[in-house]
Order: sequence, then C-alpha cells, then structure tokens
Amino acid sequence: MSMGSIWLGVVWVLQTITSKVREEKFSDRISLFCVSKNAVLITFVYLLPLIGLLWTEDTKHGIWDLRMKLPILFLPFVLLTLNKLNQHIYRLLMGVFLVSLIFAVTFCLFIYWQIIPKQYQDVREISVFISHIRFSLLLIVGLIICFYFAWKEKMGKILCVLLSIYFISFLILISSITGLIAFIVVLLWFLLYKLWCIQKVIFRIIALALPVLGLVLLAIFMKSNYSAYSSAPIIDWTALPKKTILGSDYNHHPQMPLVEDGQYVFIYLAEDEMKEAWKESSLLNPDSLDSRGNVLSGTLIRYLSSKGLRKDWSGVMQLNSDDVKNIEAGIADSRDPQKNQLRKRMDNILFELSVYHSNGNPSGHSVIQRLEFWRAGLGILKQNLWFGVGTGDTKTAFKAEYEKMQSALSPKYRLRAHNQYLTMFLTYGIIGGFYFLIVMLFPFFDKKRSTLTMTFAILSGLAMLSEDTLESQAGVMFYVVFAVVLEMVSSPNSTQSIK
Repeated sequence: MSMGSIWLGVVWVLQTITSKVREEKFSDRISLFCVSKNAVLITFVYLLPLIGLLWTEDTKHGIWDLRMKLPILFLPFVLLTLNKLNQHIYRLLMGVFLVSLIFAVTFCLFIYWQIIPKQYQDVREISVFISHIRFSLLLIVGLIICFYFAWKEKMGKILCVLLSIYFISFLILISSITGLIAFIVVLLWFLLYKLWCIQKVIFRIIALALPVLGLVLLAIFMKSNYSAYSSAPIIDWTALPKKTILGSDYNHHPQMPLVEDGQYVFIYLAEDEMKEAWKESSLLNPDSLDSRGNVLSGTLIRYLSSKGLRKDWSGVMQLNSDDVKNIEAGIADSRDPQKNQLRKRMDNILFELSVYHSNGNPSGHSVIQRLEFWRAGLGILKQNLWFGVGTGDTKTAFKAEYEKMQSALSPKYRLRAHNQYLTMFLTYGIIGGFYFLIVMLFPFFDKKRSTLTMTFAILSGLAMLSEDTLESQAGVMFYVVFAVVLEMVSSPNSTQSIK
C-alpha cells in the first residue's frame, strides 16, 4: 500500500512537470479536484488529527497517527488530478481488481484444502493477504462493481451470478458475519432504492415498510435463537445427587448457571474423577492445552455437557475415539463437525452471550467485548465532550477509563472503541465528530451522486459501526481509494460517461 501510494505520487509529479509539453494548465487539474465536493470533504478530514495534535499529551503517537492518515490528505487530490481516465481504462482497472479478488479467494481456498500447506487454528486465518474482515468488505465491493458494470449484458448476468456464488460461499466458509450482513444490507438497500424511484405511492410505502418489517423479524429470530440456546429446564439444585457411582463428590454450581445449547455446563462435576478417566482415553494431560490453545479440561467439560453426559468417570468412558479426537482438537460441541462454518460462528456468538449473562466477563469474546469497548468510549466522550482527548491520547484515555470503571475485561483485551464514529467523537469532540458524519452522509445529498457511490457509502458506513476503519493503514486506504475511484463514474475526471 505504501509503495502504491508513492508510485501514484511520482506519476503525478511527472505528469505535472510535463503538463506544459502536453499544453495543459495546472489550474485545470486543480479544478477537477475542486469540482468533487465529496473528495474535498474527505481531504479536510485530515484537519481533525492535525488540529487535535494541539492538545494531545502523547505527541509521539499523535505524529504516528498523522503519518498513518496521510492518504486522506493527498490521495483524493492525486487520483482526481491524474490524467483523465476514459471508459475503457476505467473498466480495465475495475476488471483487474475483480481478477485479483478471484485469485485471492482461490489462493485462500487452496490453503483450506491444504493444496498449499499452512497450519491454522481458525478457518478465518486462511485469509492470508489481509484481515478476514477487510477481505470480506473488498469482496462485497467487487460484487457491487461487477453488478454495476456487467448486469445489463447477457454474459454479464452470468458473471454476476457465478461471482456472487463464489464470493458468498467463501464468506460463509470463513464465517464472516460482517461481510454477509454487509452484502444483505447493500442488496436490500439497492432493491428499496429502485422501489423508491418508482413514482407511485404504494411502492414508496413498501420501500419504507420493508426495512422496518425486516428489523422486527430479525429481532424476533435472534431472540428466539438465543432463548433456545441459553435456556434450560428449571431444576432444584438442592435435590441433585451428591455422589458419583464411584463415590466421589459432585460439585454443582448454581452461582454459575452457564447454559450452552440448552444444557447446564457446571453441573454433575467431579473433576478429579473426570481427569483420571480422561488419562485412560488420551495421552494428552487434561491440564494441558488443546489444539486451539484452551485448557483441555474445560473443553472436555463443555463437550460432555453437549452430549448430555455427567463430568465424571462414567461420562468420560462413554466417549468414543472420534469424541476424544474432537476434544484434543479443541472442539467443545459434539455436534460441531456436522455444522457448517456459519452455524458454528452463530453458535459461538450465542455462547459468548450466554457466558456474559452467566458471569459478566466478556474477555476473549470478540462480539460481546465490543459492548465493553463502547461503554468505555462513551465514558471518555462524556468527560471530553467538546474537544475530545486529542489525536495521540486515545489509547491512554481508554486505559485510564477501563481502570476507572473497574472493567471485567482482562488487560490484554482492553482495546479501543471498534466503532469509527465513537472514536471520532471522543478523539476530536462534538465538532469533529459531526463533521465526520457530514462526510459520511454527503454522497446521499450530492446531486452528482451515482448508485455506485451511494452503495459504497452504505457499505463503508456499516463497516465503521464495528471497527475503527480509519485507525489503520489498510482501513484508510480501503475507504479513501474506493470513495474516490468509484466516484469517477460520475466525475468530470473521466472523458466520457462510464456506465
């Protein structure tokens, strides 16, 4: 990414130097940038960290942040003032991007199928070029581009369908909830937008009612699934057996009512007896780690619960060789091998919710601990409402806030907001935060907007709800490059209409 940015900068300098030879005025190139209000607004975002440096205490981190966000300052200007792109070159550029995505997905699948040997613990680790979240967003952008340019052609329709099947199947394989939600939201928005454009009241009513109905149905679906997963029959804890068949004491933990898929986890627990029985079945010590890095005895307890077995000698003895291999591999659910990757990911999220409801500790649970991130971020914002904490002090402010609120999060999980909007508000205050919202919403009010730019605005805006997109180089490049390049469809920077 750095080399690509430098290369574009060098090309721009060479084109500027030779502009007189080609009888071009530099002022004309500047006007191409100024005409794009969206690009100008994005460029001015760089003023936020620049001004925020004035009241930061951690100047070193502030300077690093400025350097990391440099593409926001120069890329919109460079991209829009380079030599004009004609329709053929623009389409070729988009085609190269799609081909690169196809290659990247295929390469990742080769790793999954072990054609390319590489060890991984989590299937999401097969995304070796970039984080699986960012990769999933790139795949959705690729589909958006493909549909926009190819759908009107007969062979284009076939390409769109095949590419959709290939990319969405990969997103399901790596359990990318972010990517799948983004795809569904973008698809629904596009359909609703087309309905809204029909000049009939009934279609506009449908366009307004469908999102509300969809949200209600989604809420009902999630609630019913969570209730089924985390609910177990009411039992009389005092009436439970006190001894195992071999005479060991059972431990029942009503103070830890963790339920997984309808089964109590910390019930009928005779750990010493269970561990001795395990040693008869496996060479791995029950106090060692399984293949996923978790304490094996904990995995064993959850696995026995999923089979409805007691955590004692008799329960372990009912496990077969496949069960033992699953536990050693870190699989905590006996039905896990029969589930697809998406279902596994959904069950993991439900388990995170159940654990959080049981003990209030979200540590290590990627979805639930975001609630703690946001709680800390809101606490910081309340204390620094008008001007924020400044460009370089965000990390320090979060560390102090976690201590102040006595967070249950383990120190290694005490991260930043993972919400770009919240990050902008708590870092630069109300003025900076609202300016960023204006930038994100502007494509919907721009008279020169295209369906492509609005669709990307929805995708990037959605992504920023669950991550700090502009706090990493990959995130900055993703947003800035596509926000500008996709705008060229309706920009005077192209020599002819690109549709």
